[in-house]
Amino acid sequence: MVDIRLITEIYDSNTILFNFLGVLLLGYLGGFLVKNTILRVSKIMGLDEIMKSSKIQMVFKELGYKGTAINLIADVVKWFVYLLALSSAFEILSMHEISTIFAVIVRYIPNIAIAITVIVIGIFAADLSQESYQSLSQQAIRQARCQALQPYHHHLQELSFT
Repeated sequence: MVDIRLITEIYDSNTILFNFLGVLLLGYLGGFLVKNTILRVSKIMGLDEIMKSSKIQMVFKELGYKGTAINLIADVVKWFVYLLALSSAFEILSMHEISTIFAVIVRYIPNIAIAITVIVIGIFAADLSQESYQSLSQQAIRQARCQALQPYHHHLQELSFT
């Protein structure tokens, strides 16, 4: 049987190490859960299918990214959580310089996430406006042809072989 006093003694002598490892583990689990939550919510909302069928996916393939825009945003948020945990873990070890480096990176990541979101929304909006413009222009061309042929409608009926 395991002696509780032995476990307590090991923990007491390595408190900082166990806290460091605990924060790293929680950060890993937190990043994993946040990413999967974002992906599941986007799938439930239908955003994943919308993104897969849009031009955004073609742009990402050209850039060499294999996932969707939702995957990219989820990955950025996951890494935000990972780096936040690393910053906290190194603070536990009193490695303030390393902790500060991670803290600076963590403060910058929301800017990256916002930039990616703005780019994705911009490409998506451009795609939608292009489709509506094409539809409207085709409709206008058909209407202009009908109006242009209207004065000749009577002559065209005389030429018909019915």
